[in-house]
Amino acid sequence: MNTPLINSILSYLRGDGAVILPQMELTLFGLAILIMGSSIDESAEENWFTRLLFRDFFAKAAFAGTVFSAFTLWKLRATVAARGEFAGFHESVLVDPFFLFFATLFLAATALVILLSVKYLEIEKEQEGNTTRFFSLPALA
Repeated sequence: MNTPLINSILSYLRGDGAVILPQMELTLFGLAILIMGSSIDESAEENWFTRLLFRDFFAKAAFAGTVFSAFTLWKLRATVAARGEFAGFHESVLVDPFFLFFATLFLAATALVILLSVKYLEIEKEQEGNTTRFFSLPALA
């Protein structure tokens, strides 16, 4: 199936979209966490199976978004290594070794915040409340 919409999205992601793809992935994961958290009603949380399934689910989803973004950043590193730098959006966004270093640093900090906050929320007994906004914040920040 060869549709123009899919071809235009793929050509965008191979061109200018590749420059901001790690940030787009984190944003999409954060928005998905917010949407899924607001769609789960409170009656479903009373079921033991649902509580077991969704225990730390939003933390796992936020961490998965961070891992996918890190993988995309790793793939972007090969492009930068081959060319020296990678520009997009009419050379207004530049991906160079400095960007890769600081993006990796921020992703590592985001992953640490997510992993350490799970234990903190468990200690403070905040896990019973709505934690979707809490775990979507590191992905959106």
